[in-house]
Amino acid sequence: MEDDDIQREKELLNNSIKLKKSKSQFANNTKNINFEELADMKFADAQEKKRIVTELGLKFLKIINDTTIPENQDVFFKNQEKEVIAKLIQLCVDLNNDEDELEGMGSTMLLTLLIRIISKQRDTINKLQYTNSNLQNLISGIIERLDLLENDRLHKIEQSIQNLNNNLNNMILNTNKY
Repeated sequence: MEDDDIQREKELLNNSIKLKKSKSQFANNTKNINFEELADMKFADAQEKKRIVTELGLKFLKIINDTTIPENQDVFFKNQEKEVIAKLIQLCVDLNNDEDELEGMGSTMLLTLLIRIISKQRDTINKLQYTNSNLQNLISGIIERLDLLENDRLHKIEQSIQNLNNNLNNMILNTNKY
């Protein structure tokens, strides 16, 4: 009987010490699967944000790089411009409100885009000013040459008139002698 009691005590002790697999940190449970799914979803979300940022950035730069003067822009172009700007602003608001992004990330992205555009516009203005200065110098040189040509022509015309006048006076003097 003692052997039976000892056996029962061992079984009770073993049963109470055994851990359930569901509580083990090494068990392959649903929490690990949820974590992996969550990580995959976060990665897919980040990739989608990158795609949207790239797409909107390229569309915006295409609009900025367009050289059509405002008078020649059609309604389609103006609507596309408004749509892209609205989407960019909404994206920035979404990034600012996204808990997974650093604080102010949307604002930082928009400021970066604007600073790049300002730099590009500065470069364009500098090129235009340089070209304008060169054209002004070229035009000034042409005007000076034309003035010289005109003065030379006027001088030649004046000489011709003076020669004609001298010839005419000589003829008159010669006719008066006879």
